[in-house]
Amino acid sequence: MHKIVLYALFGECAVDEIAVRFNDPNCPVRLVMDMMGNKWMVRVVYALSKGTRRYNELRREISGISHKMLTSTLRELEEHALVRRTVHPVIPPHVDYELTPLGLSFVATLWHLANWATVNQQALFPQAAGTVRPA
Repeated sequence: MHKIVLYALFGECAVDEIAVRFNDPNCPVRLVMDMMGNKWMVRVVYALSKGTRRYNELRREISGISHKMLTSTLRELEEHALVRRTVHPVIPPHVDYELTPLGLSFVATLWHLANWATVNQQALFPQAAGTVRPA
């Protein structure tokens, strides 16, 4: 990896320290990248970036996601403090999901990644011939 990219990713840390940290299974950048590798995580965050949603609204909005995967992804996002789950004491139960301030700050980072991917789409996927690939 080029030094400038490493500085962009890790700030003012020493480059040699970064190489050691990235190989550490507890490296925060590595942990976030692993979390982003979840096929559904970014889609759920994107859906919630548009506002508070109920479970079934999310399920309808995110095509192809199973009940089990949505539940699992929401729990993981809640564990990482990106999503807040609010249970309203009514019958039948009413549960809302929304992004926390940390989750909203993560959306800003995702927009940068999405912009980078769009700008570099042709170089990354020359076979796509200028078409936007499905999310």
